[in-house]
Amino acid sequence: MNRDSKSDFKLQFQIALSEFDDIRRDETRTSACRQEFVLVDNVTKRLKSRSATCSAQYDNNLDRLQRTAYLQYELEPPQMRAQHYEKDEYLAIFYTLLDIRAPSLINLFRDNGLNKLPIELTLLKKCIKPPSKPRFHNFHERFYKTQFDWCPIRFDMGMRQVYRDAVSPLSRKEKITPYREGKGPKENNATLYAIDVPEELVGRHLQERMASAKIERQGEGRNGKGLASLLQSNS
Repeated sequence: MNRDSKSDFKLQFQIALSEFDDIRRDETRTSACRQEFVLVDNVTKRLKSRSATCSAQYDNNLDRLQRTAYLQYELEPPQMRAQHYEKDEYLAIFYTLLDIRAPSLINLFRDNGLNKLPIELTLLKKCIKPPSKPRFHNFHERFYKTQFDWCPIRFDMGMRQVYRDAVSPLSRKEKITPYREGKGPKENNATLYAIDVPEELVGRHLQERMASAKIERQGEGRNGKGLASLLQSNS
């Protein structure tokens, strides 16, 4: 690969990265606790389209990002095919790496079997050894902090996982008192809350099983595409 080719791929990557940043902003939400999080599936859906700047040599905008992230630097980049990114949560890892401007390290996560966010800082430092270059300065700390934007808590049936440091995507959490018709408040050892959460973060099984779940579409864009109103019980 000659210098002109590298310069061309670098320009293509910068255009693709700028468009990614725009999509990221559009798909960022803010919780009731003022924590920001990103709707990953929405980002992926939009990247799988082709913008006017994306040439025919790429399948879509996501393919352009994946390929030029390497080709701007490497003559023979590691073999990371499209299916590698889409297995489990490699895409969320790739997006985190784009945020901190280190996307060419995605193959290190694949090689070490790290395919699901969040990843503990100690494990990051043990498994991921970035090259000694200025652009990777303080890599582990930056990745650890940024990853939580891309893995907000998802609600589904049978949730048992402990979410230390994870972003709670609730836009509303309101304590409620259940009533029996004509008999006043029901006696209950559990504390009940009505919560609002983006519908993209509510699993299909939970939506199907909860008769009380209600989806309210509030328009497109940053401030709430669709909210699911659910009941939460703290026993």
